[in-house]
Amino acid sequence: MNNLIGIKHGRNFRELGGYVNRAGKKIKHGKLLRSGHLADLSENDLNLLKNFNVKQDIDFRSLDEQQHQPDRVPAGAEYRFNPVFSQDLTESTVNTRDLIELASEDPNYGFNHMMEVYRNVAVNPDSQNAYKQFFQYLLANTGDSTLLFHCTAGKDRTGVGAFLLMNALDVDYETIKTDYLTSNLNNKDYYDQTTKTAEENNVSPAAIQSIQAMMSVDERYLAETVKTINENYGDVQVYTKNILNIGKDEKDTLKQIYLD
Repeated sequence: MNNLIGIKHGRNFRELGGYVNRAGKKIKHGKLLRSGHLADLSENDLNLLKNFNVKQDIDFRSLDEQQHQPDRVPAGAEYRFNPVFSQDLTESTVNTRDLIELASEDPNYGFNHMMEVYRNVAVNPDSQNAYKQFFQYLLANTGDSTLLFHCTAGKDRTGVGAFLLMNALDVDYETIKTDYLTSNLNNKDYYDQTTKTAEENNVSPAAIQSIQAMMSVDERYLAETVKTINENYGDVQVYTKNILNIGKDEKDTLKQIYLD
C-alpha cells in the first residue's frame, strides 16, 4: 500500500496508518505523515493538511535546503527545524549537471555515495541528536493531533526516521522495508522525467546510473544503516534505548499514542 493522501503539489506525501505490528496492532490512521518538502504546496494542499489536523511539521533538511525552499506550514501547525545533517549529504538538491560531473569518472559514484550516507546517518552525532529530538516530538503528539516529518524528497532521512519509529512500534523489518521502498513508486514520475531529460541531453549511461542511484531508494541502503547500527551499538533495540533515549516506558507510551 502507498497510503497517498492526495497532495497535488508535493512529492511522496503519505501516511503510516494501517501497518500492522508483530502483536497484530495497527498504526492509527491520520496520526503520522511522511513526505518531501512543503515548499510548493498549494492552498488546497495546505487545507488538506490542516484537515488532517497536522500540529507539528518536523523538517529534517539542512539549513541550506530549508532556506532555499522554505516550508509552507499548514495553519495551526508548529514548524520544527530538526536537521539530520548540517549539510545535505544525500545531495537531493544537487542538480543533474553537477551529478553528471560527479559521476563522470565513476559509474558507481551514486550507489557508493548513498551507501556512505546510510552508514553515516547511524553514527553521525548530528543525526543521532535529530532522531533523539524527533522521538520527543513523537511523544508529545497526543490526542487527535497529527505529526508530519519530512526531508527534501521524503526518502532517505525521512526513510530512516520512519524505520526507527516503526521499529519502536514493534513493526517487523519486512513491513518497514516495504514502506521504505514505496518511495520509488511514489516518486517514479519525477525519476522517469529526470532520466528522460538526461538521455535527451546525451548524458552517458554511466552518469545516468549514478543519478538514478541517488534519486531512488534501495533495500541495500537501509540494510547498510541496520548493519552499521549492529556493528557499532549491538542492535537497533540497544541503539534506540542508549542513543535515542527510548526505553521500554517510552516505547509503551508510543504504542499507546500510535497503535489501535
